[in-house]
Amino acid sequence: MTNNGRIEVNWQLSGDALPKVAVKVMLNFALMAIDALVRGGTIDIAADLREASSEVVVRASGARIAFDPEIGRALAGEVETRELSSRTAPAAMIRELAVSRGGKVMHV
Repeated sequence: MTNNGRIEVNWQLSGDALPKVAVKVMLNFALMAIDALVRGGTIDIAADLREASSEVVVRASGARIAFDPEIGRALAGEVETRELSSRTAPAAMIRELAVSRGGKVMHV
């Protein structure tokens, strides 16, 4: 996923296949984490497939994390469609995918 050598990625998946929607959410969260780790760090990615749902967790840790507050607003559903940018659109898509399937998005 990244070839800059400053970011380590750890994976923990409950199986060898996930629904397409879960993969979209996981990869978009991972790209946000890569962007936030401006000085490198570690990304932990976990996904669990349950009977009718998937849980995806992406955690970024490093010396300096630069998480754009607008991405957080988009994840929370606080950005109007007409205000979306190339940086916030993936976050809005993640939220829409989760909410349309009865799920939710949490970020810290």
